Amino acid sequence: MSVLRSGSFGGAEDTPSKPAGAPAPQGAEAAGTGKPVYVQRLKGNSRRLARFHTLMQERGATRPFQGKLEAWTYAPINDTEVVASAIRRALGLEKGRS
Repeated sequence: MSVLRSGSFGGAEDTPSKPAGAPAPQGAEAAGTGKPVYVQRLKGNSRRLARFHTLMQERGATRPFQGKLEAWTYAPINDTEVVASAIRRALGLEKGRS
């Protein structure tokens, strides 16, 4: 279980294994585990981070921490292959795949 903090600290979030101020992609690493990830919002406004947290919650990876621990499952988020495949297709390096 991980906790992401968003808001202050330069408008970034972190996990217990990441330094304060770690960027959103590092915070997203926790969602690659398929384990519950709680988010605790802090003061600060960032549209980019708000969108990130909205998308992570919509994908079932995160939930707001409301003082109680729960267990849930979701498909681990790993968009690296999706992006790599799109790049290979754009470069004509991936044939026969859509």
